[in-house]
Amino acid sequence: MTIVMRIIMSTIFLTSVSTSQLVLLTRIGVTQNDRWRQILVLRSTRADVERILGKAKEHAFIAHYPVEDGMLHIEYSDGRCKPGQYRAWKVAEGIVIQLLYIPDKSPNFSSLHLDLRRFRTARESPDVPELITYIKDDEGIAYTVQLDGTVSEIRYFPSTQYDKIRCSK
Repeated sequence: MTIVMRIIMSTIFLTSVSTSQLVLLTRIGVTQNDRWRQILVLRSTRADVERILGKAKEHAFIAHYPVEDGMLHIEYSDGRCKPGQYRAWKVAEGIVIQLLYIPDKSPNFSSLHLDLRRFRTARESPDVPELITYIKDDEGIAYTVQLDGTVSEIRYFPSTQYDKIRCSK
């Protein structure tokens, strides 16, 4: 399976698949190394992740996993809402709040055939202004694209449907 197909599959898994559909899709074609795509933002727990991927070396509430064709960074909730806290959610400690996938072989962004009219753009790093991030808030996915047009990372985060459980600023 090519990296582009894996990225497209991960987008489908993490944004539009119900639990029953996920079980069915898992049985028909996800390899052992693709099992990380079963991890769902604001649904999966640290125990779920460890059952799927095993224990990881962690730094507080972030775990790092080498996966087929890349690296996966998983951020967990600390279970607290503090004023001004970055990316805080009203969920229990240990719930997945973000996934960051960094492919080993960066696909060309244009090969994903995305409708860019449905994305907003941002330059999230003042230190690296040539990086453009295409963000689809209503689906909870963002693609960071390098100057040469390749995808350097894909981030999965809570979609706007979950704004009601975001900690107040």
